[in-house]
Amino acid sequence: MNAPSRSKRSSKKSVPFWKQIGWDAPPNDRGSVEFAELGMKAIVALSNAGSATYDALRQYEIDNGLPDGKLINWVRHSQGNSRSLGHRFAKEPINTSASGMCFHAWIRKPDGSIHDPHFKEYELMMKMPNCDANEKVYDEWSPSQQKEKLRNEMPSLIDTMKLNMDENNQTKKEIAEFLIANPQYRACIFNAFCYKIIHPECEIVIGHMGFRNKKTPSIIWWEY
Repeated sequence: MNAPSRSKRSSKKSVPFWKQIGWDAPPNDRGSVEFAELGMKAIVALSNAGSATYDALRQYEIDNGLPDGKLINWVRHSQGNSRSLGHRFAKEPINTSASGMCFHAWIRKPDGSIHDPHFKEYELMMKMPNCDANEKVYDEWSPSQQKEKLRNEMPSLIDTMKLNMDENNQTKKEIAEFLIANPQYRACIFNAFCYKIIHPECEIVIGHMGFRNKKTPSIIWWEY
């Protein structure tokens, strides 16, 4: 008499995070002591500086004469768990300290729509984390955090405006109109400040801005 057959359990392997979001596979040379030291130095330096962005990693590659994307891919796979730097780039919220530089500013119009200039630099930046540069996601800070941040930034915004007025021999309105027509990359809060001058009915909003991953849209890449 034959023994009853046992049904085989299909073992479901979890899909690696790097595969979920369309990253390259782990580098073959990630065990190299020399390269590991460079990677860890980058992680520590960027984390301590509060600038854990792919833009900063790319600059680190340039400064150290590394092949394009090699350090970035190493860092993505450096720890291989939910606390790894790669996971933090994509999944964890950025520090919301009002004194920090990790923030984004945009304009909310009376109808609730958002005004936020789009820059060509986003296209290049988002190739690395495999995100759609046109799929922006916004995460607004609490009213008290926004108020504190604006209060901290206002003296610098006023000084920058005065400097532009003196150097260009133009009025505040003229400078603001020029900046609305020609917004500056990495000057989000000044861009918003200028828009508010011309459109006082609008509101400056402070928070974070990220981009949706192309392969897994539920994952947001909080770049700012």
